[in-house]
Amino acid sequence: MRHTGTHRHISARCWSVIALGALSACGGGDGGIDQQAEKALCFDGSVFAVGAKLNIDYVVSGFATGARTETSVVLSDVATFNGSPNLVERRITTSGTSVRGETNYGAESNFSKYEKPLGPGVTGLYGTVANGRFGQQRTVLFNPPYEDRRGELKRGQEGVFTSQGIDTTTGTVPLGPTSFTRQIRIKFVGVDSLSLPAGQYAACRYDIRTDDGAFSSEWIYRGVVVRQERTTNTPDPEILEMKTGTLNGASL
Repeated sequence: MRHTGTHRHISARCWSVIALGALSACGGGDGGIDQQAEKALCFDGSVFAVGAKLNIDYVVSGFATGARTETSVVLSDVATFNGSPNLVERRITTSGTSVRGETNYGAESNFSKYEKPLGPGVTGLYGTVANGRFGQQRTVLFNPPYEDRRGELKRGQEGVFTSQGIDTTTGTVPLGPTSFTRQIRIKFVGVDSLSLPAGQYAACRYDIRTDDGAFSSEWIYRGVVVRQERTTNTPDPEILEMKTGTLNGASL
């Protein structure tokens, strides 16, 4: 939650930790937040409603420095993808620049995501369709749907989830179809107090490790990643921190 005053979901002990303004673990034992309240803090079902629009500006630091903007809007909750009906279709646009060493990198992407909310923090991902700059289109079909069930994890618990499907790129440089199977390990570390460019937040931390060696930590508030550290074949992590964030025009 954004810290603007006392909130019934946070114990007095937890608030005393939050007041330190550091990445300190909040709660645990009988002084922490119960599991139901944690889910309310981490996840917000309204982000799946038709018309829901998120706009997040990030500051990039660490291995790279720069800025990133991510905008998403829910176009439908009765979309069909590869024959599967009644899915949420979310259109996502990302843009930004980053500097690594003496090299400037521009980043821009547009893609659609087809998913189904199955409960607080539990989502089935059926596929994605990304449009490239040069007329290419990349389609990832998950079969069976990839179920991210992190919302069912208790504090300190790790879950192992498998994603598998077919990855196909069409257009100027076609690739695939290529079958893939990946294991993803997700651990719910706990609730941390964050001091972000956007302000003070309490957010749920998840550590994510994939079988290709990639590792990231995500801090989630109301279904939004407000802070991320990720390392993929780099000496230092790349860090994203929310500078501004809105849901349907209202500040997160």
